[in-house]
Amino acid sequence: AFHTAVLLSNSIDSFDRAGVSFPVFLALYLGGCWAAWLARVVLWRRVLNNDASSFYVQESGASGGLAAQLLFLARIRPEERFQFSLYFVPIPVNLSAWQSCFAHGILDLMQTRRDFGRQLLAHIAAWSFGWILAGAWEQHQ
Repeated sequence: AFHTAVLLSNSIDSFDRAGVSFPVFLALYLGGCWAAWLARVVLWRRVLNNDASSFYVQESGASGGLAAQLLFLARIRPEERFQFSLYFVPIPVNLSAWQSCFAHGILDLMQTRRDFGRQLLAHIAAWSFGWILAGAWEQHQ
């Protein structure tokens, strides 16, 4: 959770440079978290695995919110560059917005202890939410 909080604090500067308001930033975060939760709990556990106790499973994490925000930034500001770090150790590599978005997804999938498909589905749902909001934001501009 702390890792995601650090990434969120770094991404807010990019949103400010793009002229995106804080309510959109917050909507992306909350919507991405909800989209990931719906994918993990409702779609994966309840619908696909028929787990009757799926709604009682504790789910936590902000990776869905960050995934939606990073995809939003990649779509509206593909020229944006991000410093890459691995476990808070800066690596001398600058990634484009798209590379940063997918690097976050890959690292999150690599940290999954079980149910790789569940986490991949959660990222796809959060990315979809970010894509939809980016399209709406571009039309609004």
